[in-house]
Amino acid sequence: RELEGAHSAEADALATLDVLDAQVGRYDSLPADVAALHEFCNQGRDKFVDRTRKFRWTDSGEAAFNFGKHEGRTLGQMVANPRDRGYLEWMLDKDFTEEVKGILRDALAGVLPRRSA
Repeated sequence: RELEGAHSAEADALATLDVLDAQVGRYDSLPADVAALHEFCNQGRDKFVDRTRKFRWTDSGEAAFNFGKHEGRTLGQMVANPRDRGYLEWMLDKDFTEEVKGILRDALAGVLPRRSA
């Protein structure tokens, strides 16, 4: 369908709905109800520290980078090295979510996330 007011909030939401509806109609593996679709899209979520999956939990329950040049390194390792602390501080000025920045600020203050049992 043609949408008037392209890039208005309403038009964007309707376009998103059209795309989702088309995907659900095309791919048999996608569930059609909202609750099941949510579960499908969030498989393995418990492996990650944050919603954007920038950090993942290690087997020992520590938070580790899940992207970039430091992938696999834990936040504990990063804050222990002055040069790597600088990288964490640099990240605070970049386009990361407030959730990720909160994790970074806490780590720099000595409060590392730990996976609860």
